[in-house]
Amino acid sequence: MPLKFAVDHAARIIRVRAFGTFGSNDVRDYQLHVRALPEHRGFHEIFDLSSVERIEYISGRNVRELAELAASNDSPAEPTYLAIVAPHPTAFGLARMYQTYRDMAPHSTRIVRIFRSCDDAEQWVGQMIRTRAAAGVAGALCTPWTSE
Repeated sequence: MPLKFAVDHAARIIRVRAFGTFGSNDVRDYQLHVRALPEHRGFHEIFDLSSVERIEYISGRNVRELAELAASNDSPAEPTYLAIVAPHPTAFGLARMYQTYRDMAPHSTRIVRIFRSCDDAEQWVGQMIRTRAAAGVAGALCTPWTSE
């Protein structure tokens, strides 16, 4: 899976960065093995596609199925936020399609927005969290990634 993720339990945020060649199986595996875990319910996400070099064929049907799978993992108790960083046209278009299907999915409680930069995504997620009466977040949400 060309994805790296970090879970910030204190801020209740999962940060994901995709690398290299990216496809629907990568998203499906992430949904099944990370997002579906009960301890991650109610967490917000920043999903960064800026390091993707190539996108494998992803059909509209794949995008719809991924949106429905993701919605099945939503916490019904509270809305959460997903910021997708997609600076490249193909990734941006697929992210918008995902956003549309996610908005239409029954049981979806996630609010999805698409951004061209991590800074804009960070600002939006932080603002949305701060406006919720029960939450307050300090510090950056999109931390710089270092090569390992």
